[in-house]
Amino acid sequence: MYRRTDLVEKDLYGGIKLKIAVVTLVDLSLPILRGVKKKIEGQSRALVDLGHEVDIFFFEGYHYCTKDFLTASVKKIRPLSTKYAYQYLLSMLKAKNYDMIYMRYPFSDHALIEFLSSVKKKNNKIKIVMEFPTLPYEEELQNRKATLMKDKFFRGYLKDLVDTAICNSYAEDVFGIKSHLIGNGIDVQELPLKHKRNHIDDEINLVGVANLSFWHGYDRLIEGMRQYKSRKSKASVKFTIVGEGEELSRLRRKVRERHLDDLVIFTGFLTGEDLDKVYETAHIGVGVLGFYRKSLDNGSPLKEREYCARGIPFVYGYDDIDFPAHFPYALRFPNDETPINVESIVEFAQHVHSIHNVNEAMRKFAEENLSWKVKMQDIITTSLR
Repeated sequence: MYRRTDLVEKDLYGGIKLKIAVVTLVDLSLPILRGVKKKIEGQSRALVDLGHEVDIFFFEGYHYCTKDFLTASVKKIRPLSTKYAYQYLLSMLKAKNYDMIYMRYPFSDHALIEFLSSVKKKNNKIKIVMEFPTLPYEEELQNRKATLMKDKFFRGYLKDLVDTAICNSYAEDVFGIKSHLIGNGIDVQELPLKHKRNHIDDEINLVGVANLSFWHGYDRLIEGMRQYKSRKSKASVKFTIVGEGEELSRLRRKVRERHLDDLVIFTGFLTGEDLDKVYETAHIGVGVLGFYRKSLDNGSPLKEREYCARGIPFVYGYDDIDFPAHFPYALRFPNDETPINVESIVEFAQHVHSIHNVNEAMRKFAEENLSWKVKMQDIITTSLR
């Protein structure tokens, strides 16, 4: 059971306590969707802490589930299709009379439009907020032509049904829906602060944690390490890659071909104390370096926010919504195919670790700017206008 902390935020909206349905159609039991599950739970926990009543709707294998986030009670049905899941949702919405639906965009089709239309007909005062995790997303659907075709046809109807679009990339509107730009949040209190001050001697440890995909761009860093090693520089740079995924075998091959086996370590998937131990050795966290491969210039990946909350300076390669251009605890690289300049990482590591209380300063920034409570408060306020 999750217990809401007794915070003054519960009265921020003139005493209004909302009933909110947090809705997704993805299977949160899948290992590949651990990040999505973590995000949805973080958002829901923040809404409860802000004084609202929250139910989460999600797939778990063949079952569609409803979870009361405060009591942790779960109801399950086994729908024959997504359409039946929508029908179940409608019955629950009617029974509990929700004030708001916060929905992760499932791509548009007839069933979605029919569902949203029915919601508005039953309760024209309900606020429908649609979160678009990625914009543009067409590149992600290149191998799902039928889904993309249906989406392009039906998404034009969204503007008459959705009140607010939440996105983490710059857009004045999304398919005609008024949009609100907001970066991803994190549950700061769930992430331990890195306490160990790693002295910079002749070895610098880089750590990248990801569900490894081509757009993480770790191969750019591996190529940069090859070039750096060939120059026989004084400081040794090691790169620990934590995680699994479709890109793992290709990265392993690149490391072997470039004779970097002694400098690049693959740990596989880690969590809990095992992951915390790796973070304690890190001088620098490695963020996303390949957004250009998804035709993106900007975004707000969770991992960079987690590095910040833990107090680990990091490198990344895109325009981030939440980190100012000259954020002193991060080093930004061009969003292109060029190898990463490892000499500049070494210089950055030596400089940033000379800053007094760098870990605590990063943690404070995360608490004030990156927490889900800050993000969800902003979303609720915007959506109620």
